[in-house]
Order: sequence, then structure tokens, then C-alpha cells
Amino acid sequence: MKRLINYFLQGLLYIVPITVTFFVVYWTFQKIDGILSPITKIPGLGLIVIIVIITFIGFIGTIIITSPINSFFQRILKKAPLLQTIYSSVKDLTS
Repeated sequence: MKRLINYFLQGLLYIVPITVTFFVVYWTFQKIDGILSPITKIPGLGLIVIIVIITFIGFIGTIIITSPINSFFQRILKKAPLLQTIYSSVKDLTS
């Protein structure tokens, strides 16, 4: 019974973020479409705007968050030769 409850909770951990993301994107789409409807009558423009916004956020996130963190870990790995060897081997294998 404990294992069944554990599986249920793990299922919730998988479903909740996906569901929340879906509803946030849907809500944003509705708001953007509502704002753009009086201005232009192009169907699907809200979807295009959402895709552009999400792509822009991903781009900015990569520049501001991911790149500095990656550089930090690269500097740490250069100080530990054994870890650098393992990391570069795994990185080559996965890319």
C-alpha cells in the first residue's frame, strides 16, 4: 500500500508541472488574443506571439543564467584534472 501511495505522489509530481504550464500558456494565449483582437484580425497571432515570447525568455535565460553557471563549473573542473577527464569524456559521449 505504501508503494502505491508513493507511485501516486510521483505521478502527481509529473502531472502538476505539465498541467500548470499548460494552463499558464493557455491563459496567456487568451489574454494576448483578447488584446490583439481589436487591433488585428489575424487568427493564430496570439500563438505566434507566445512562441516568440517563450523563445525570447529561453534566450535571455541562457545568457543570464545558464552560461555563467556553465562557466563557473568549467573553472572548477579545470582545477580537478580527474573530474575534468571524466566530464569531458561524458560530454563528448552525449554530444
